[in-house]
Amino acid sequence: MQVGAQSEDKALQVIAFLPNELWIHAGDSIAFKVATDEPHTVTFLTPKQVLPPFSVGRPGTTPSGGAEDGSSCVNSGPLTNGQSYSVTFPEPGNYKLVCLFHQNHTAVIHVLDVSAQLPHEQAFYSAEAADMQRDLLSSAGNMMVHDMGSSRRGWPRERARSSRRAAVPIRCP
Repeated sequence: MQVGAQSEDKALQVIAFLPNELWIHAGDSIAFKVATDEPHTVTFLTPKQVLPPFSVGRPGTTPSGGAEDGSSCVNSGPLTNGQSYSVTFPEPGNYKLVCLFHQNHTAVIHVLDVSAQLPHEQAFYSAEAADMQRDLLSSAGNMMVHDMGSSRRGWPRERARSSRRAAVPIRCP
């Protein structure tokens, strides 16, 4: 699964999991690969765990290749362009994926019993991710053409300030 996207000149960033919903069998693994210079996390919180504000901190990290079964938090820690992280899903269920850096950056992984038929093959998800990336970058580019210059004037300074916040690790319940 692709994490984020950016234009060739890096002027446009897409904050999304591509695609943002997929179905796999229990026992399958997903490899997440970051495709943007913007930092991201691959995080599965426990079902009742609330997404902590970034200023509060992040859950501790778990090694790539770990299992997500809903009983504990799984967190990659910060990842940037070219880095990858994998998660295995041993149990059927629906798992919400979040990025701790970006509040609305979410996806859902539907894990089916091994006897169930999957609705799509990998080729479908690859094509879906490419279509989403193209459409989102195109939409962002079109927004830039309109009168957004005034709303962006303070953005780089604000962004630089917010990205320097210190994160304090918190424990997953």
